[in-house]
Amino acid sequence: MVSTQRSESMNKLVKSAHVDANTPLHEFAKQMMKLLRSRKMKEAKETLGCKGQKETNTLYEFEIKVARAYTRAVMNRFEESMKYATAYKIAHDLDGGVNDWVVQHTKRSNRIV
Repeated sequence: MVSTQRSESMNKLVKSAHVDANTPLHEFAKQMMKLLRSRKMKEAKETLGCKGQKETNTLYEFEIKVARAYTRAVMNRFEESMKYATAYKIAHDLDGGVNDWVVQHTKRSNRIV
């Protein structure tokens, strides 16, 4: 980051903390500490959200392996694909015997990403 960009970034932060030219110095310091603390907490929350293994929706072994191997963004996309790929109806086959079933994909399965 170029120093001009860094300066502009800090200037925007100061303005967002509702500090102006008439603010007393001690109030300015309090607002800046409050702003920096909240920003640090937000960054820590984002960092924590990116680390660790994402919990899986199913107990499929391959899904657990995918969760270990890929990032959360890729895992979310994988889960979306799984949701639509496994969208099907199972019903008894009326023409068949007791153990005959008809499996049909639903219209949701056409949305595989």
